[in-house]
Amino acid sequence: MTEDDPGDCVHDLFAHTMLGDTPLGRPVLGTVDTINALNRGQIARFYKKHYDPTHLVVAAAGNVDHATVVRQVRRAFERAGALSRTDAVPMAPREGSRTLRTAGKVELLN
Repeated sequence: MTEDDPGDCVHDLFAHTMLGDTPLGRPVLGTVDTINALNRGQIARFYKKHYDPTHLVVAAAGNVDHATVVRQVRRAFERAGALSRTDAVPMAPREGSRTLRTAGKVELLN
């Protein structure tokens, strides 16, 4: 569980503090309740719906030519039919400072 790992716990708390109740602010692994509520059919439907080229993010770092990478990725996405959807909604940055303190018992410590 993430509660046993201080780094994971801090990440979850930080994400929720900064991003609130949005998909990016929720625990990556889900909660105990959400995981226990899943069945095989739900997982299969989720995989089919979300794991396709229309939900892929490409990142490139290092000594790469931006225009070349964009051209290659666009070509690959066009062949996969992934450029037909434009439902991505950028999230507005949140301003101001936030402080969150928490305490608890942990089993792992670095």
